[in-house]
Amino acid sequence: MIGKENLGRVTSICVATAYATFATLIVYGIWGGLRIALVLSIFVVFWAAFYFMGIWITVERPAELEKKIPFTGKELRRRKNAFYEWLASKGR
Repeated sequence: MIGKENLGRVTSICVATAYATFATLIVYGIWGGLRIALVLSIFVVFWAAFYFMGIWITVERPAELEKKIPFTGKELRRRKNAFYEWLASKGR
């Protein structure tokens, strides 16, 4: 079974390849007279940018959010009820 982190990396590779291809084709469509080495370097830059953005979205950001929001749905309901009880006690 593939772990969640490895699946995020594989997904990022696939998505980065597709997005970098489309972005490079758009750039080549706008400036049609580019040399192949420049087109290839544009593809590599786009691929790296999309890959690292995908890694951040699929692997690093969820772990960061779990650190910031560690409570469960039950805890959230308890906090919400306590807040509304506090509001009611203030007459609002």
